Amino acid sequence: MSPANAATITLEGDLTLPRAEEIKKIFASALSGPSPVSIAFGAVSDIDLSFLQLFCSLHRSAERDKKQVRIEGPAPKALKETAEAAGYLRLAGCKLDCDKSCLWVSIAGARIG
Repeated sequence: MSPANAATITLEGDLTLPRAEEIKKIFASALSGPSPVSIAFGAVSDIDLSFLQLFCSLHRSAERDKKQVRIEGPAPKALKETAEAAGYLRLAGCKLDCDKSCLWVSIAGARIG
């Protein structure tokens, strides 16, 4: 997992609790740079609830700071499956999703207008 540049992050490998602190730092660093922040996924082997929480927090922090976060390319199957099992996938964003850019809506494949 490595930031490709100030606004692009490529995530790969295990996105699980043992790496939560590392992921949190990478997200914070990305938010301190230019907008939009692009998230790309490489070969992801495992995802757990800790990543889902950090991913949601990334988006909420971006909303607060009036920055954009977007997913580049398809979300990995492991992300969709874990998000669905945990009840994260949505058809509409939460009340904090002012610009209708919820990452969970995007991953679910829903379109919001």
